Amino acid sequence: MAMKLYLWNARIAKSFLYPLHVAEVITRNAMHEAFSRSFGGPGWMNPVSGHLDNRLNIQPQAAIQKAIGRLAANGNIHPSPDDIVAALTFDFWSNLFRRDYSWLWPLPDPVSGKSILKTVFPNLPAGKGRGYVKDRVAAINDFRNRIAHHEPVHYRHINHKQVHDGVLEFIGFRCASTREWVARHSTVPAVTRTVPTPEAYLPGKLLTTFKFVAPTILSSGDTLASALTAVRAARPPLALIPDPTATPSYRLLTPTMLLEYLSERSAESGGLVDLTASTVADVAAATTAVLIDTVDVGVSTGDLSGIR
Repeated sequence: MAMKLYLWNARIAKSFLYPLHVAEVITRNAMHEAFSRSFGGPGWMNPVSGHLDNRLNIQPQAAIQKAIGRLAANGNIHPSPDDIVAALTFDFWSNLFRRDYSWLWPLPDPVSGKSILKTVFPNLPAGKGRGYVKDRVAAINDFRNRIAHHEPVHYRHINHKQVHDGVLEFIGFRCASTREWVARHSTVPAVTRTVPTPEAYLPGKLLTTFKFVAPTILSSGDTLASALTAVRAARPPLALIPDPTATPSYRLLTPTMLLEYLSERSAESGGLVDLTASTVADVAAATTAVLIDTVDVGVSTGDLSGIR
């Protein structure tokens, strides 16, 4: 069970990377665009000519220099502003919402005329300000760092739906259509519904969450006429035939098997087939019957797909 939880933790972390990725990229891009308009162009972070850099505290200034240093170490000794923006961590961007920068966000954007905060997040709820954004971006950054540092995120006290909804809400502050796009493609809901159990081994939805319809079961002595009627009425159009001599213990009866048998008998008899003269056992013996076994309802759809 410990190994199952370990694997499930890895799957949860992987699924969250996509919405967290979008949340981080749209935040830094939106802030970069707004700062470029308000603080002298794309080079606002330039320590020599930037109009915002000299108003930042020591920590963000150091973060900019560290990002430039990483780029230089990788051979990019003359990075563009876009290069630097992409190299800055999410910590850098989230820290700019702290109280130290309460002076920054009410400043008017020269293009929109709105505050920088409302320009970056045009869909921010009415009456909500920097502190509201700070709390949400800090929670997202904390969860992102837990995943990046390979910490456990599978604990039952973590409400994964709430975390996922929080990330989507934050993305929606910037763009409603992007939020819908992320929600449509995110695999977080599917993964968090596949909680491992002692019975299940492979990832998938637990069979206990499905509503099952009892399969149609025919006896070997049932006539071909009754078999055709039963298979036609079944959904899906299939039936099972108990076979205590075989392992697994059921044989699958399909419309294709019935058609093959009818075709062969028709060819032998000149086109006439007595549907009451043949039995289900005759069909099973004359066609390739697939053996079907029973499974524990505590297993998952992944376990079923792994059965050969």
